Amino acid sequence: MALSAHSGLFEFELEIKSINPELNIPYWDWTGESDPVGVTSETSNSPMWSNSQIGTLSWIDNFLGSYAATLGIGRSLSSATGLPSSSQVSSVLALSSFTSFREDLEFSGPNLHGRPHVWVGDGTSGSMSDILRSPTDPIFYFHHAMVDKVWQDWTELGNTSTFSDSDMPTFDGSVSGFSYINPDSIVDSRDIGIFYSDAVNQEVTLSDYSVTNDYLSVEKFIYRYDIIVHDFEVTSGKNVEIISPQNIKIEKNFEAALGATFKMDVN
Repeated sequence: MALSAHSGLFEFELEIKSINPELNIPYWDWTGESDPVGVTSETSNSPMWSNSQIGTLSWIDNFLGSYAATLGIGRSLSSATGLPSSSQVSSVLALSSFTSFREDLEFSGPNLHGRPHVWVGDGTSGSMSDILRSPTDPIFYFHHAMVDKVWQDWTELGNTSTFSDSDMPTFDGSVSGFSYINPDSIVDSRDIGIFYSDAVNQEVTLSDYSVTNDYLSVEKFIYRYDIIVHDFEVTSGKNVEIISPQNIKIEKNFEAALGATFKMDVN
């Protein structure tokens, strides 16, 4: 979903924020690399689907398991190929050629994008196994957010790709048509204020960003663990809130101009 996430998922998240501006789309780390002790996310016993391990997280119920029955979406939560591993993700990130990266991300080799679709779906009638019906399973969005994170991680390693088409249609939220965007303007998630947490170190870094308020009157960055901020600018007339129940660390090159509204809250 590398490119589509920066458009389709972003549009979807904006719709969610129109209801509750403090909600974001999380990514599903199907590698299990950030699993806490007592949790195994690469099985059907994961707190994502089952109540088997929810006590470890002090949850009272699983996250998405109930939707299989209530929405009739069909799941098997297993396949011969299994879910992608962290070593397979590393092998894809090591590819400097965009063509090779795209092939292993989407189709061949580790096939990071396709295998979780098959693993969740039942292979025949399950929604996630069907290219047209997969968005009816809520996990579709969390899975694609992870694929998009892989794309962002790849670009932050110094890899680049330039798109030949400068006008890509993006759904504008209405039934009347589409607006258009230059895909080269959204290959870096930070260009539209999207940042991915480091779940292993329990922190997220907000960097190389100037608050725009192009899509939200108040840009809210909320994370349950540590937030690190540097090379971050709030220009005059812009409005941002950074919220963490743990810790917010302001590092180098942070600027909030006169006339900007900046709120930092640790609670």
